Amino acid sequence: MGTKQRFDLAIIKTDRYYGKNIILDVQSHRFSIIGHDDLDEPGYLEHIFQLDEEDAEDLRTFLRGITSV
Repeated sequence: MGTKQRFDLAIIKTDRYYGKNIILDVQSHRFSIIGHDDLDEPGYLEHIFQLDEEDAEDLRTFLRGITSV
């Protein structure tokens, strides 16, 4: 995953937070509670994880495959 950079993520699946996942980026020390609706929000991943558009799209593609909500 990631064409320009490597992502070290910790993913916590929980029934809390409306079934959304807690995504922690170990390298940048940033985290967010993310569901499918958040992935569709323009600029959301770019802002939360301080990524450029290309890296955010790589991350978005990966997260779409693992999020259940």
